[in-house]
Amino acid sequence: MELTQLYYFYLTAKYEHISRASKEINIAQPALTKQIHNLEDELGVSLFKRVGRNIKLTEWGVWLKNNIEEPLNKLHNIKEEIEHLKLSNHIKICAKVASNFITNIMLNFKEQHNDITFSLTLSGEDDCDILVKTAKEGFKEEICLASGNFFWNKIKDITDLESAPFITFTVNKELRKTIDDYFNIKNIKANIAFECENINSIHDLIKKDNGIGFIPEFTSGVLKNDLKLFADSNFIITRYIEVKKNPYGICNEKLLEEFYDYMCDCFKNKRVI
Repeated sequence: MELTQLYYFYLTAKYEHISRASKEINIAQPALTKQIHNLEDELGVSLFKRVGRNIKLTEWGVWLKNNIEEPLNKLHNIKEEIEHLKLSNHIKICAKVASNFITNIMLNFKEQHNDITFSLTLSGEDDCDILVKTAKEGFKEEICLASGNFFWNKIKDITDLESAPFITFTVNKELRKTIDDYFNIKNIKANIAFECENINSIHDLIKKDNGIGFIPEFTSGVLKNDLKLFADSNFIITRYIEVKKNPYGICNEKLLEEFYDYMCDCFKNKRVI
């Protein structure tokens, strides 16, 4: 069964008139009649019946017309809808990392573009306009070990990390994997005391001397001046963040390019500009 056959049938069913349908389709009447007969043979039912010199839909014909009308109308309008989507001001972002930082970027950009809308998710990387994730290359960020006043003088050596209560992300977070890899490379077992969904909870627990933890240099979006950061390179993790634009996204191309460039500038400058 071909789409063309269904389209020819639908127009003939709409007018219940072979001549009128053939003129609209711009094919000869015998060719149109043959296409309909081929469709009837394939379905094994009669779609039209003769009533004098006219044709009328059979019950099967009515059923088929009703069931293909909406899909065919959608296909007919698909080019117009695509043109409309190409002008869309909605940008979909999949942020595997740095969601707090990206939220601030979106809010700042929106102040200058009131008509833009965003969606920010942690999944759906195949169906987004911009994907942000860790990679082997990209924007460099240091993830620093942080503490409050109590643990500041207790961490002298990397082995001290095994005894201090450790505050980290839940296992479903990409940054948790980065931190776990650090401990595996150092051959150290972390004494995990808290697992948190968001960076703000980790920040507050560290600040109140509930333990130590790693805080991203600039993408965390939290104030670090009320925490103590260890400058020793043994206590610093380096990661790279890739900001990738989907060449097949459906957002307004010019607007997407402008926002993408702005986002990259923010990552490059390590702050929302």
